[in-house]
Amino acid sequence: MLVPIVNSIPRCSAISNANKVLAMGRPRKKLDKWQRDDAERLKRLFEQSDQSQEAFALQNDLGTQGNVWQYLNGHIPLNLDAALKFAAGLGVTVAAFSPTLAARLAAPIMADHRVRYGSRRASWH
Repeated sequence: MLVPIVNSIPRCSAISNANKVLAMGRPRKKLDKWQRDDAERLKRLFEQSDQSQEAFALQNDLGTQGNVWQYLNGHIPLNLDAALKFAAGLGVTVAAFSPTLAARLAAPIMADHRVRYGSRRASWH
């Protein structure tokens, strides 16, 4: 009796390829205006640096040159992790290209501060 191998390489490859084809038919989710604006600001900052996208991706753990290109051209939205890596690699703050993500980075710190120390101002008198 022959038993089919469920997770064989050809079968997994066929499923993976089928999923890619299905995904290609779906339109990408459009970025919000603030995300497109962030990408434009980031691209301007990146163009002022003398780094290639490939070298930048490798040095800053952003994957491939293609990932960097997609972030810079607004094809995929910046997330906090990528924003921090871009900021470190370009020697700027996240606020220099994404005020929204910078505010999200600051929010947990303020919330933690209020939980630990209360919301009242300290009196230094």
